[in-house]
Amino acid sequence: QGLRPGLAWRNLAFSSTQGSGQLGGMGAEEGNSISAGLVFSSADGGQYLALVQPEGRRVAWYRWAGQPGAMLTSAIYHPTFGAALVSLLGEVALLFFYALGALLLLVLLALAIKAITGLTARRVRVALSVQTGQAVSRFFPLLLFGLALLLTGYVAYGVLAAMPHVQDSAAYIFQARMFAARRLLVPDPGLGLHDFLDHAYVLFYNGAWFSKYPPGYPLLLALGVLIGQPAIIDPLCGAAALLLIYLTGRRLFGTAVGVLAALLGLVSPFFLTMSGAILSHSASMLGTAAFLYFFVVAQQADYPTAVDGSVTPSPNLPRRGRGITDYAPLLAGLSIGWVVITRELTALGIAAPFVVYALADLATHHNWPTLRRYLLMVVGALPPLLFLLLDNYVLTGGPLDFPQNLQTGFDLVGFGPGHGGDPLGHSPALGLANAIVYLREMAKDLFGWPGPFTFIFVALAFLPLTPAPPRDGGVGQASPAPVEAVATAFPTHNSKLSTQHSSLPYARLLLLGGALGLAGAYFFWWAAARIFGPRYWYEMLPFLLLLTALGVVNAGRWVGNLVGSARVGMAASGLLLTLLVAYAALQFTPQYIASFQDYNNMDPAERDTVANAGLHHAVVFVQLDAQTRRRDYSRVFWLNDPLLTHGADVIWLRDLGAQRDKAAMQQYFAGWSGWVVNRTALQPLKLQVES
Repeated sequence: QGLRPGLAWRNLAFSSTQGSGQLGGMGAEEGNSISAGLVFSSADGGQYLALVQPEGRRVAWYRWAGQPGAMLTSAIYHPTFGAALVSLLGEVALLFFYALGALLLLVLLALAIKAITGLTARRVRVALSVQTGQAVSRFFPLLLFGLALLLTGYVAYGVLAAMPHVQDSAAYIFQARMFAARRLLVPDPGLGLHDFLDHAYVLFYNGAWFSKYPPGYPLLLALGVLIGQPAIIDPLCGAAALLLIYLTGRRLFGTAVGVLAALLGLVSPFFLTMSGAILSHSASMLGTAAFLYFFVVAQQADYPTAVDGSVTPSPNLPRRGRGITDYAPLLAGLSIGWVVITRELTALGIAAPFVVYALADLATHHNWPTLRRYLLMVVGALPPLLFLLLDNYVLTGGPLDFPQNLQTGFDLVGFGPGHGGDPLGHSPALGLANAIVYLREMAKDLFGWPGPFTFIFVALAFLPLTPAPPRDGGVGQASPAPVEAVATAFPTHNSKLSTQHSSLPYARLLLLGGALGLAGAYFFWWAAARIFGPRYWYEMLPFLLLLTALGVVNAGRWVGNLVGSARVGMAASGLLLTLLVAYAALQFTPQYIASFQDYNNMDPAERDTVANAGLHHAVVFVQLDAQTRRRDYSRVFWLNDPLLTHGADVIWLRDLGAQRDKAAMQQYFAGWSGWVVNRTALQPLKLQVES
């Protein structure tokens, strides 16, 4: 009432880093947002903006003066289930449309290669040659691990300053410091210090002080704490996961696919940034990659296991003595168990399709070796699970009472009021809406390619397999070695391969199931946090990288059949991949990684200021913005030793005003010097009180 339309609907692009503030409650951590807005003019000449942000499901009113001014009110809207489902199915349908377009493009590229070069395929050389397999097997793993560690280490130290950039990270390091001190919890430092030490994810409960998160990742992080470098753990996890992805691809589909999957991970901006951040996803991804690898190895049933050596080895699988194969089921169970105690919901989603596979395998093969294989996996998962129950018991008093549930509603999985921060709670419609957001974000961040191209090779991995084309267009030529394993990697029935590679029937479906299982698990989770990209889907990488690499090879094989030359088909597929990687390297990845400098308003200003001052036996009170103090306190909270005066040289507290700061010093820190820091300004607490 009293408003009339001033301008038509139009797309409005605002950046939260360019002075336009937090649009509709959207913080800078979510980056730039494209929103739809309608400007109205009121009877008194004032102008107002109604702004809708579909990805954040936010609508807000602002004052308008050529750009958004003060926000007047905002709300979160809930889509209907039908609308959300139609939107998601539409996004998925587009993937197949783009894949068909890509296949046509590959055919045109292959024809162009033949026409321009005028050469037979025998003269065309492609990188995906299995003849290099032995050299690759010898040198590639070490080179891959070193490059991955170097690149992710640069992100961790050169871009992210080896410090937390979200509150979760600060809580993880706090918990890791407790583990490094061989403690599961520490005593409550005292009621008078609760406000000074208030952190969203570190709890005071029943006379104790501890982080709410599961123990898996902090246990690894404690190793970094012991050597004074907690930020190195995530790069190590990322590099090790990439190595396992290579080994899995090599066993399933041959050296070419394994190498390509690893290289795709190495150039993935999403992999590089997430493996440089101090978050549990890197450890969880390592556990996922290890579980996948050992599960694949465990399918080599012709090998005797550690428990029973009576099975006669197949002549096609040379016996190399007792080794990793014998213990693969135990290690697979241990790996997925570690994911459980790192990110419980992630583990459930990833394990689900493998459980279905195991049950189908048991139903098909009624024999002791098959049953033993899966029993050993269960046994392997028990140690981490028992530790989780012990940790719960020590912290909360009940083995099944999880610390995160002490924050009522915030960490609950499921639907209805009380799940999440929205008064209406979570709903199936919001679960689908979150999936759409994550699908779009993954399309942008996974490889840095233009969105329509990101998943085309995943789709092309599911092309029906056909007989191998001739190498150079002739008749009766041998099948090309690069895709030899791919031809038989997916039998239509549960049978052994006669190649040197591991047998895993229905492998493509199982890899896809791992990705969809993770997405399905987070359908029940209310948040769609896009900090560091679609991070809840990060553990999809082992599955997506392998399917993408397989799709490149499979598409090359298909095109080779159509044009009558395997190597020309592979050259066309490789050319398209090269163009996409080059685009990302020039247009996306450098800017993407650089955008995380001082990410989420987290920088080392206070840490460096105090370090340069050379303070010892000091309590530093940090002045924080009233609107973001909980988030910003994480910039320094992680530096605290959980034992405070018994283990710390410098203690970091919130500044609550001169009088309260002084009272805390007198009650808890007699004999310590007190200081107040505001970014790069440091002064003694005494001067602050006198002023």
